[in-house]
Amino acid sequence: QSTNRPTPGGGRPKPAPKPKPQVPQCKALYAYDAQDTDELSFNADDIIDIIKE
Repeated sequence: QSTNRPTPGGGRPKPAPKPKPQVPQCKALYAYDAQDTDELSFNADDIIDIIKE
């Protein structure tokens, strides 16, 4: 026996999440320790967002 109950969430599809703004990225092949204050330290396999070239 079936019943006509509304589906959870009202049967409406959820809106798709807004995509993040795409920025170029790179993956570090090796670790690097900054030698100066204007440099960036990172570990191997870190994903780095490139915001300015």
